[in-house]
Amino acid sequence: MTLSTPKIQGILNDRIEEVWDQVTPLISNALRYSYQEYDLEDIKQGLLDRDMQLWVAFREDMITTCMITRILKFPKAKHLVILIYSGEDVKRMLPFKEKLYEWAKGQGCTSVQLYGRPGWERVLAKEGYEKIYTVLRAKL
Repeated sequence: MTLSTPKIQGILNDRIEEVWDQVTPLISNALRYSYQEYDLEDIKQGLLDRDMQLWVAFREDMITTCMITRILKFPKAKHLVILIYSGEDVKRMLPFKEKLYEWAKGQGCTSVQLYGRPGWERVLAKEGYEKIYTVLRAKL
């Protein structure tokens, strides 16, 4: 069986409620691997407040993948940061990075960044991503 080609789409904040029940399991799954910086309500509020962006991929009428992004602003740069990716194997979704990049450029971003576990570095190195930081933490 061949999978249909997924369609990626940014979801406007006035449509978050429409798709929330469909993306909640995907977001919850990703949050299990996070360090509790966010919970579901934080994500939803960030989307409704337009501090975050929701991207989804559909096959037929079913959401199969979601991504949460946020724009980080610095005095001399803006970066689109992928906070959450959950769903289909990222390799299947790589062809859609151009849509994300185009949107980010339109917002004045100069790069796309991802905070993730070490496995992401291996997968995305072939796509032009490079390791620029190592993050260390001490629990208090």
